[in-house]
Amino acid sequence: AGCWYVNIGVESGNQKTLDGIGKKITLAQVEKACQILKKYGIKVNLLLMLFNVWTKNNRLNYEGVSESSNTLKLASEYLKNGQADLIQACPTVPYPGSPLFHFALEKNLIPANRMGQWEDWHEIWNIPLKLPGVTAYDYTKLRITTIFLLARYGFGKTKSEIHLRNLTDIISRSFGILLIFIELVERRIQLQLFSRE
Repeated sequence: AGCWYVNIGVESGNQKTLDGIGKKITLAQVEKACQILKKYGIKVNLLLMLFNVWTKNNRLNYEGVSESSNTLKLASEYLKNGQADLIQACPTVPYPGSPLFHFALEKNLIPANRMGQWEDWHEIWNIPLKLPGVTAYDYTKLRITTIFLLARYGFGKTKSEIHLRNLTDIISRSFGILLIFIELVERRIQLQLFSRE
């Protein structure tokens, strides 16, 4: 039927988180789905969320740095082993109107400077939620890790695999990574300041 590319909303590399956010999948199912798709030559993009947040008995539960790092570790293994071709990892965003948004408001998790600035929530360096023990440096470090994982494994194609769709994707993503790298250089001093928090 011409299908050549599939996004899989994995969200987390931690089963406890998947259960907590009500994803209703297991990591074993994700692995099996990737194996089937790759068997038929279909490109796989894993969609991941960093610092997932959920409620249990009206109490805040969330992934810290360790759990979010574990998600990226799983993604790295999938890229390295050829079970996935690309990854996208973004911090959890409490979209207005969602149950998470109302809970985040109630628990004062949304930074004051983000309220009403919805278009800024997807900016790569913005922090959509204030979570206990998670700093701006932590958010930034894991976003940078995502970029380097993609650069290291996501573009490791052999010549026989590169065709027009791949080439266009590689060029557009490479340009995006270049822009991000320039921004990283500009933020070097800010990162040093974050590490002192």
